[in-house]
Amino acid sequence: MSDLPRISRQFSQRSVMEAIVQGGPISRASISKLTGLSKQTISEIVRGLEQEGWVQETGRTSGHVGRTAVTYELVHDAAYIVAVDLGGTKVRVALTDLACQIFAEAATPTDPRGGQFVIDQIAALAFQAAARERIPRKKIRLAVIGAPGAPDPATGRILLAPNIAGFDATNVLDAFEKALGVAVMIENDVNLAVLGENWLGQGQGIDNLAYIALGTGVGSGLMLGGHLVRGATHAAGEIGFMPIGADPFAAESLRTGAFERAVATH
Repeated sequence: MSDLPRISRQFSQRSVMEAIVQGGPISRASISKLTGLSKQTISEIVRGLEQEGWVQETGRTSGHVGRTAVTYELVHDAAYIVAVDLGGTKVRVALTDLACQIFAEAATPTDPRGGQFVIDQIAALAFQAAARERIPRKKIRLAVIGAPGAPDPATGRILLAPNIAGFDATNVLDAFEKALGVAVMIENDVNLAVLGENWLGQGQGIDNLAYIALGTGVGSGLMLGGHLVRGATHAAGEIGFMPIGADPFAAESLRTGAFERAVATH
């Protein structure tokens, strides 16, 4: 049997959820205009999302003509997300609801042993923060990890991250999912930063955008035409390896990058 109906359903559900997240409170008619989906399809999807506890009716609004319309919005505490800023010097963890409201934060120096020690450290920080705020673990549904370097989705490894030992030699994605017990997404930290600026910060409405971060390492995130640029090997924006600022063939430059060696704070 073809998977097309299931895939089409998932795509439609995602489109409706995105419309509610970005425009809520919002009516089904407005969702239809934004997504191009039929009102019947939207009604079925919204009903299902209501039954599952993801969206709720928030009131009614009257337009210039016709009947009043029921509006819907996301149930903000239907789930929580672990957000991780993983650096070579410090790791920060935050717990947010679906409206991006931060409920708990924690930070600590990154375990210099790297590898599984850092993964366990992050899991402990997340669970301790949840316990402090009395957030049930079963409500934590996703972890998003901003990491230096180039996460490789095919192998789960994180390449070009010399300041965190061992991440280039193990399936970090699987290890994080095992430690946290939820689905995990790993993205380059500066890529997440440029997406954040484009969504909620100084880059709103700008399709071509660059974000440069300087800290223990140096990196950049790029958006062109409103889309994130990752590159063929997921290493777009790794400006630390530009052959300027220091001898690019020196042993330390080959490990961290010549430009990063010259300007970063490690």
